[in-house]
Amino acid sequence: MRRVSEVFRYVPDASIVLVTRCDVICAWCPHNIDEECRKSTDAASRIKDKDAAILKKLGFRANSRTTPREAWEKVKERFMPDDITAMCGRCQWLELGYCQEGLTKLRAC
Repeated sequence: MRRVSEVFRYVPDASIVLVTRCDVICAWCPHNIDEECRKSTDAASRIKDKDAAILKKLGFRANSRTTPREAWEKVKERFMPDDITAMCGRCQWLELGYCQEGLTKLRAC
């Protein structure tokens, strides 16, 4: 996660691929089996659906290439704080508030 975060922060023109399956952040997770989340019986389909909805909201397609710079711009333009609650309602990180805080800071720039 740290490495991905650093690329997004310090290498804004890096080439990234947007996926609707387990990604590099999930690489070492024991539930990641063949790039599919097996944490629960419906985890893979929930992740795919959530990722697809977010990509659609941002105007990207699954497996498309972009840069962190373009991704941040799309998030800034198209994502509102209420979108996080609606789209990520079951996320374990939601209650920590980091995403809402980050979006607020991004939109203030």
